[in-house]
Amino acid sequence: MCAAAVFAVTAYVAPKVFAQTDVSEADELFDRGDPKSLKRAAKKYDAAIRKDPRGVPAGVYGKRAAIYVLLKQIDAGLQWVDTVALKQYPDAPEILEYKALMLWQLGRRDEAIAIADRVAKAKPDAFQVQLLRGNYYYGRDPAKAADAFEAYLKYRPASLADGDALPRLKLGIEYLRRGDADAAEKHFEIVSKQFRRNPRWLLNANNGLCAAYTRNRKFDRAITLCERIVENPKQIDRTGAVWFNLGQAYLHMRQPRKARQAGQEFLRFQPNKAKGYVLVGDAYFEERNFEEALRYYRQAEERAGSDAGLLKRLGKVYRALGQPKLALPKLVAAAAANPDSVDLALELGETYLHPDIREDDKALAAV
Repeated sequence: MCAAAVFAVTAYVAPKVFAQTDVSEADELFDRGDPKSLKRAAKKYDAAIRKDPRGVPAGVYGKRAAIYVLLKQIDAGLQWVDTVALKQYPDAPEILEYKALMLWQLGRRDEAIAIADRVAKAKPDAFQVQLLRGNYYYGRDPAKAADAFEAYLKYRPASLADGDALPRLKLGIEYLRRGDADAAEKHFEIVSKQFRRNPRWLLNANNGLCAAYTRNRKFDRAITLCERIVENPKQIDRTGAVWFNLGQAYLHMRQPRKARQAGQEFLRFQPNKAKGYVLVGDAYFEERNFEEALRYYRQAEERAGSDAGLLKRLGKVYRALGQPKLALPKLVAAAAANPDSVDLALELGETYLHPDIREDDKALAAV
């Protein structure tokens, strides 16, 4: 009985020992990274998995899946992951991250991201998955995209730092969309310094900084940088956003004529963008050309409806044109949308007091 017990233990342990040997040899080959070594590593991993499917850790299955990705054997890899790896470890993030990568490369991106989100929650340092998530949510969900790009930049190996420009630029843009211009400025400046010898990345970083400086009210710096960009039409991207940011900076620096010209240049690129018409309208208002200001505000309204800011502008320009009855409903609607605005309350109160309206009780209530 004792001999039988020894035999039983030997029969059970031997495959695991051999599997560990295969895994150790495979790991050395895997780390070399060249195609020939990866193919040899794949055979070793396959041998280890056959000998002891459950005894081999999930990470080994993950490395085998990684080889399928690295050798661009995506269809075969996905089949192997589903029929072999996930049968042993159905919830292992080490395996699921490569399934997400495979699905992404096959164009099944919604499926890929559903898995990638699970992986990121369980294994935040899965940097490849974080990059997928950042690219997927970019332009769709600024918060998720920014968090994913931040995680990618935090966990990616130092050897991949040369590829940081694009994810960092996208991160800066998403911070602008989230209204965090300080964070955006930080990332654009990093790109402008680390990739200053790459004209493409430097130009994109400078366009981002033009926007960030404007949002952060660093108008002198914004004007200097934006003017440098627009000097060469080839440096202006297809959105023409640099013209809008330059116009905003000019307007805040009390240069309405230049602001108007910049706004009109922006509208050449994006003739249906309401904010361009608002910018030109604001410049005309500062120049006291109220008829033209009204014309541009109306064009903005045609394209995007009336938010509180535009309603306020329309109310003010109608007042400036001596048309308080047209101003009143605009200001009432604007005040309802923004009840804490002191400026709006004063505008509304003064409108109620106009001789053509004379609703003194409402004027008192407004302020």
